[in-house]
Amino acid sequence: MQANSKLLAQTESFSEAEISNRIWQKDRFAIEGKGNWKRFIDQNGWQRIRLELIMRRSILKRWTAYSGFSYAYTFGSETPNFSEQRPWLAIRYDLKLHKQFTIVQQLKGEWRLFNASSRDNYFRSRYRASMIYQLRNNESELSDWFIVGTMEWYFLRDPISEERFPNSNQFSLKGVHRFQNTSELGISIKYEEFISTENTLAKNAITLMFQYFLVID
Repeated sequence: MQANSKLLAQTESFSEAEISNRIWQKDRFAIEGKGNWKRFIDQNGWQRIRLELIMRRSILKRWTAYSGFSYAYTFGSETPNFSEQRPWLAIRYDLKLHKQFTIVQQLKGEWRLFNASSRDNYFRSRYRASMIYQLRNNESELSDWFIVGTMEWYFLRDPISEERFPNSNQFSLKGVHRFQNTSELGISIKYEEFISTENTLAKNAITLMFQYFLVID
């Protein structure tokens, strides 16, 4: 018990990179592809590669429905390699409060399906709220730079077997530059808090993340 308490005092670090692309769009419907790489920063830290397909459709003026499927493979020298599939559904609500301020809320449900006998498959829901602030070049002209603050809460059953970093909630701050063709480049810092279980390796974590959204006309 004493050793576990010592582990939970740790703050771990991760690095993450992501690139996404709008594959197809027509009227209110669009399909996007996404690739993600994440690394646990440790001497023998694991790495994860994830590929994802996302479909979205605008329902009303402020509402958007999403569905998606992702495949991930986690590997490392000190941990068992395993793969995971995540089919998911989500609903998003956008509210523009001002020319520069937008609030975005999203409720998401996802199934985590593991190809490993020691891991439990399970369903979890997530609620995310973001504030998007667009900077100004001057009093009459908006900038191509945005600041995005996000909070996200995870609703999980417990305990989760073999889950080393079971998400509880996370907070992030991101800077985004939008190019003339609406492609975007972003860098963010993310702080995560984990649920305490007998398998949890840390109490919280900090992730530095690079993102690029590519639009090809």
